[in-house]
Amino acid sequence: MQQGSKAEFEQTLALIKQYKILEQSTNIAQKYQAKALKNLEIFDNSPEKEELITILNYSLSRIIT
Repeated sequence: MQQGSKAEFEQTLALIKQYKILEQSTNIAQKYQAKALKNLEIFDNSPEKEELITILNYSLSRIIT
């Protein structure tokens, strides 16, 4: 496996910033999170449901920070 140079890394990072890839990815993740939370509404409250909600919220917080 060939390692890229620092210049290649910087170029890739610049493209990610230029095209706002992180923001787009975060927006997509937020939409899926909202959809998942909405789908969980049909279930009665339970420890399992709360755990799923916690996982969804934690996963998204890891992406944003």
